[in-house]
Amino acid sequence: MSLNSITDRFGKKLNLYAKDVEMEYLLTNSVACANLSATNIVGTTASISDSVTTTYFRTEKEKSFSTSSDVVLTSSSPAGFIALISDVTWDRSIREKYDPDTSSYVRTLKIKVRCDCTVGIPPGADICGFYITVNNVPAEFHNATLRFGFADFRTQAGTIGTSGLGLWTVDTSVVNKITFSLANSNHSNVFQGSNIMNASFEVRALP
Repeated sequence: MSLNSITDRFGKKLNLYAKDVEMEYLLTNSVACANLSATNIVGTTASISDSVTTTYFRTEKEKSFSTSSDVVLTSSSPAGFIALISDVTWDRSIREKYDPDTSSYVRTLKIKVRCDCTVGIPPGADICGFYITVNNVPAEFHNATLRFGFADFRTQAGTIGTSGLGLWTVDTSVVNKITFSLANSNHSNVFQGSNIMNASFEVRALP
């Protein structure tokens, strides 16, 4: 049976309940369902409890964190360079993205970390760097490959030295952990005292 439209005798739209609905177009104010699969979804607001499948992109899972216990300072060089990190916040999102080269979906993990870093020594010409470890990373991202990343390091006043620190490495070789580092060839313009670090990177799980 094919219907062009359904209304009541007052022209109001009706509620429709069905186990399965197949159609070329669907225009509605709201849709509630356990599973939804479509090539294109256009709307002002979409709220889905499980997952949405499209040709190119789908969100599988997202989680946000604001606990410093999962983010720790591992080491720094020279000794006392970064005395401690504090006021840590971080965010994690896991997504599935379509890879046209392999015609398949791949899972990616994006991590953002912000914290205050206390530089414990005055500026100097030594090579400098420090490592931060994020714990409780899903095991599927063990040995994941880096897609992109950046880091910013500046004073509380927003000043950044001409030889400021930048993202150096992102290590995924340990299960349930990701360790990233910031470094530079010297810290002549890295100011002693309280600084702010923002870092963001995305890794791709192995097929």
